Amino acid sequence: MSIARRTSCKDDEKKRRLQTFWPEKRKAARAHQPRRTAFNTGRVLRLYIIQSHARHASSRLPKCPDRVAAQRPFRARVRALSYPAASSATTQSVGQSSANTRTRASPVSIDQVVSDFDGVTFHISTPESKSKIVVSIHVKCYSELVQYGAQAVLEREYGPYIVDPESGYDFSVQIDLENLPEDQEARDDLMRRISLLKRNAMAAPFEQAFDEFHQLQEEASKYTSESAPQGVKEGGEVRAIHYREEEAIYIKASHDRVTVIFSTIFREETDRIFGKVFLQEFVDARRRAIQNAPQVLFLNEPPLELQGIPGVNTSGSGEIGYITFVLFPRHLTNQRRADVISHIQTFRDYFHYHIKASKAYIHSRMRKRTADFLQVLRRARPEAEEKERKTASGRTFKVQS
Repeated sequence: MSIARRTSCKDDEKKRRLQTFWPEKRKAARAHQPRRTAFNTGRVLRLYIIQSHARHASSRLPKCPDRVAAQRPFRARVRALSYPAASSATTQSVGQSSANTRTRASPVSIDQVVSDFDGVTFHISTPESKSKIVVSIHVKCYSELVQYGAQAVLEREYGPYIVDPESGYDFSVQIDLENLPEDQEARDDLMRRISLLKRNAMAAPFEQAFDEFHQLQEEASKYTSESAPQGVKEGGEVRAIHYREEEAIYIKASHDRVTVIFSTIFREETDRIFGKVFLQEFVDARRRAIQNAPQVLFLNEPPLELQGIPGVNTSGSGEIGYITFVLFPRHLTNQRRADVISHIQTFRDYFHYHIKASKAYIHSRMRKRTADFLQVLRRARPEAEEKERKTASGRTFKVQS
């Protein structure tokens, strides 16, 4: 018999064995089927025992509220299996209870000092008890702000929460966590007002100047358009806020506008260049698209509104620049005055932040360009030439130059 014939016989025999093997395996699998059913039955019995135990325990749980809160998630899962129709309501109640548990989290002790822009410092602490939080603020120019009505503004915003100022701070408020407003909107409003503590303290001179503007505008309306400038020629007083070392904000109200002047120091020549570029962009943006924006001016010398004001540097050195915002009547309406005060307060921080960010961006571009040039130089380096030399015995070897 040939080798090919012998191989085909073996293959046929292998096929017959496989045909008889797999049906036997199927029969064995069917034989194990009752065992699987018995296992499922036991699982159902165990689930029924769990449900019965949960129902029995639930009848005793209401006697202890803490135990109810602890066991409710487990009960919700069991009831969802035994009573599918009531699962949605149970899930909702579980969500409400978990939310209430989060809101009733136990308070902790706090003692944190937070620094803000312009040298402002906050102190958040719980000196008496964990449920009473005291928030204190220190502002460098607080004595000047009090002269312009800061105390009245703070009492208007934080009346029932004001307490005696903490040692080393100018103003303090206390929030009792056990006596918070019931309404969620009132709570959110309280948190918003606490977060605006610095803004509300700095807003006093602006509000006073805006009120004076309306008074001067009403007086000017008694005159004709030609005689109004003569009738109210002097305008209002200049309010100075020395909120930083060697820097200040000056606010002056007139019958037709309110002028806000920032004095800022440029220690470096590059800062002065960047400052001029940014301020020129303010002017150009107003010309192109934003016609209703305030007028912006930049001078190295004090503007006319600051003539005769004590403490103003009149040397004309390039380190000090004066940025003037002219707010017109459309910016001083009751609907917009709050936003105007909030935005104009942070102009100095906004301005210097962009100067520093621009310098950082240019430095990163310079470093990237330097790395590119170094890579070009490395690629331009000529490869070392190999020279072939011979020894006295006639052998050759290569030398890299």
